[in-house]
Amino acid sequence: MVSYIGIMAMNKRNVIGRNNKLPWHIPEDLQYFRQLTEHNVVIMGRKTFESLPTGPLKNRINIIITRDPEKYKEEIQKDVFYCAQNEVGELLENMNIEKRKVFVIGGAEIYKIFFPFYTEIYLTVVLNEEQRPDDVYSPFTVNDLEKDFYTESEKSIIHTSKKTQQRYYYVKYTKTKTNTDNK
Repeated sequence: MVSYIGIMAMNKRNVIGRNNKLPWHIPEDLQYFRQLTEHNVVIMGRKTFESLPTGPLKNRINIIITRDPEKYKEEIQKDVFYCAQNEVGELLENMNIEKRKVFVIGGAEIYKIFFPFYTEIYLTVVLNEEQRPDDVYSPFTVNDLEKDFYTESEKSIIHTSKKTQQRYYYVKYTKTKTNTDNK
């Protein structure tokens, strides 16, 4: 059975994106993301994939969820796979990934689909309250995590980006029980 790990950054108003980009630039958080996900599997939606400035994430297996995987069957790239949402499990089972972690990296619709299956969630909380009409929001809040059987297992101190002065901290949530544990 594959364990899925969510990883995202959001601000205090649950904003995770704006115009297919992160609404902030925190180089230290990008490095943290890289350290966690490198040499592992990343699952993302097509729009998230298309927003990556340099294409597929290097040193990772990139799985892109799309409603039309046939459209991409001619696009052959090393460690890049296109599939429908209901094909992800089978694709992972057919790969030799036993020593790799599987990270779900966005966007909002993909985070929501995988929410019931996360064993862990790595969250960067950006300490701003910026909000605009075209923002994309996390499909879950910290309160949702706590009521859906996650426990805060790690929390960092507040950091300040050396480059942008943006303040943020990291939290790791671990699933403590499943919905079936209550029956």
